Amino acid sequence: MLLNPAMFDSIFGGLKRLKLTLGDGTKCGVHMWSLPRRVVQTLFATIAGGLLLFLLLPSLRTRTPFRTYQQQRQAAKHLVIASYTAQNVSWLAGIPSEWTIKRYFMDDPNPDSPGLAVPLNQGREAMAYLTYLIDHYDALPAYMIFTHGHERSWHQMEPLPMKVRALNLTALDEEDYISLRCGDQMGCEKQPYIDTQHVNWSGEDHMCDFWETIVPREPCPRYVSYKCCAQHAVTRRAVRRRSKADWIRIRDPLMHDFRETPGLGDGATDWDSGMLFEKFWPLLLGAGPEYCPSVERELLNIYAEVRRKAGERHKKQQEAYDAQRSLQ
Repeated sequence: MLLNPAMFDSIFGGLKRLKLTLGDGTKCGVHMWSLPRRVVQTLFATIAGGLLLFLLLPSLRTRTPFRTYQQQRQAAKHLVIASYTAQNVSWLAGIPSEWTIKRYFMDDPNPDSPGLAVPLNQGREAMAYLTYLIDHYDALPAYMIFTHGHERSWHQMEPLPMKVRALNLTALDEEDYISLRCGDQMGCEKQPYIDTQHVNWSGEDHMCDFWETIVPREPCPRYVSYKCCAQHAVTRRAVRRRSKADWIRIRDPLMHDFRETPGLGDGATDWDSGMLFEKFWPLLLGAGPEYCPSVERELLNIYAEVRRKAGERHKKQQEAYDAQRSLQ
């Protein structure tokens, strides 16, 4: 049976009689109920719009805050710890299970599994951090936190489990690097740390020499302002701005007698090498030479998640209380 083009005009025109042409050339008329043109056009537009919405829905879902939050919760996360065998790390029991713990022992070359060893006990936490970046470079998680082995310290009044739970991953996605220190003490004012005539800390008169040794293709910054004390959160994107070969070269001074490192000079100590890396972490991970975010913003980022979870706990407690009262 051949369909006459006039048949389609009849449908959209609201006519009740359709003319059909059969295969042998015979023409016949068929009575058929048809909808008015406006109704048919409305149905067509509704179906087409629904189909378009269906096709766009996956991309719209990925942009919602809840979707982003779910992806962050499911993303791989590592907590990298530079510790010593004598340290009490019972606080690790308070770390959320979604964080995989990578504990390095600075003073134990053969730690029990799942503990990790460093090549040499030099450079303080820098050796553990850099060893992790090199060994895990090809399979880095989305988010990483680098800390010492203590739960609290003079430079960190809040317990580390609270800092881990309170970390705002949305802010970390935007910043790529966030210091775990909230206070402004011990740094963060713009000071000429790299000033050979006005030395503030041991080793500052050799900072540019050391910088040119580990990052020879980048100019030494005139000023360095940073948050002490080498505890921070970073993204995979921040780490991979440098190649694995770059990180190997950056660690290389710690793999030898640091007194032989060009520019450090005689009398250099392990403390000096660790202090130099402490100043350079924001630069090495892309935060720049003057990393001094406002305390107010940083506090807001850190405690926003704590407040949200406290609200959830209060809601559950209230629901349980109401349910108990309803049974009485």
